Amino acid sequence: MFGQHPPHNSNEAAERIEELTGIRLSPGRVRKFLHRLGMAVRKTGHVPAKAKLGIHLVLLPPYSLNLIERLWKFVKKKVLYAQYYSTVEKFHHAVRNGMYRVNTDSMWKAELKTLLAPKFQLFEAPVAC
Repeated sequence: MFGQHPPHNSNEAAERIEELTGIRLSPGRVRKFLHRLGMAVRKTGHVPAKAKLGIHLVLLPPYSLNLIERLWKFVKKKVLYAQYYSTVEKFHHAVRNGMYRVNTDSMWKAELKTLLAPKFQLFEAPVAC
């Protein structure tokens, strides 16, 4: 039943489990149950349907780095790896300088262009198993 028509959220999964077994599970136990079935489970926020904010929500796989994490990884590699800063102020200055170079250094921009390109496979509807 779950493989053919996967639930959209843990509440829906809990309702289906209760219909089938008569047992009401806590949200944590529902996630464990779904995980044992081999289904990916992730916590997401709720976006109200009536919200007209011009926001396009894109759900990413839980194991991928989002764009800001990629940017930080790049700056950390360029600025902090194999470096020692004797004071917190020097450390902060190095990070700020690195973030500044992201916007001004043409070589850094070229490297970042490939790292920050969103190469995600998007699905319009859930794929039936």
